[in-house]
Amino acid sequence: MTIINYQNKRFLIVDPIKPSRDSLKQLAQDLNASRIDTSFYPNDVIHMCENIDYDVIFLGYDLGLEQKNGQQLLEELRVNKIISRQCVVIIVTAENSQAMVLAALEHKPDDYLTKPYNFKQLTLRLERCFHKKHNMNKIYKALDDKKHNTVIELCQETIKQGTPYRLECLGIQSRQYFDLGEFSKAKKIYLSHQNTPNCEWACMGLGKIALLEHEYQLASEIFEKLITNSPHYLSAYDWLAQAFKHVGEIKKSEATLEQALTLSPRSVVRLQDYA
Repeated sequence: MTIINYQNKRFLIVDPIKPSRDSLKQLAQDLNASRIDTSFYPNDVIHMCENIDYDVIFLGYDLGLEQKNGQQLLEELRVNKIISRQCVVIIVTAENSQAMVLAALEHKPDDYLTKPYNFKQLTLRLERCFHKKHNMNKIYKALDDKKHNTVIELCQETIKQGTPYRLECLGIQSRQYFDLGEFSKAKKIYLSHQNTPNCEWACMGLGKIALLEHEYQLASEIFEKLITNSPHYLSAYDWLAQAFKHVGEIKKSEATLEQALTLSPRSVVRLQDYA
């Protein structure tokens, strides 16, 4: 595994509880981080991330009453592309309810750690995240630069080299074909993986292509099957709601979003769609 040099890493610690904030700061100091900033005000965090390219964000979940929570903050950072894919985001929280975990994972933190934890656990998670970032660095950079064809070439190269992240590479590659409108190439990857373990992404891709090709009944069937087999795969509800909406079944669309919001009530984008 790659040895991580933390002396050139910039850390941002977002936690409203001072002892927790201080302990995470101590960990970053022990790792000899080059910069360590702390805050628990979401608006300040957005401003800080706009001005500094952080390498690591330890993100608390509960940031206090009448403020965005950590999941909503992460959603804003991701959706508005304020942080890059090279930034490691680890959600650290005492909250372990189903809704919170689903909501947090929906917006792709690099890891999720429930309190209480020890520094050894957290350091191992951090190293694992950086190891993946190192191996996928060129692909992530090309994704940030929206160079679809470069991403495809890099994914193909990386798969040939026997990467442990093969499934992620296939998922990324197929999404590039999807974004380029090359549905036949995307569909070929999706079809070859739709019945493999952890195949939700492939089924999702087939449903999205069916929807865009105006095969609304087929799209609905794919998304409904996906929800039946993987009821916590939340984005399937969003796309199923769209499929219903396209054929004028607004009540079914609303009911589908209600199901997703029951599982994960904190998604800002989903709440807006529902409204």
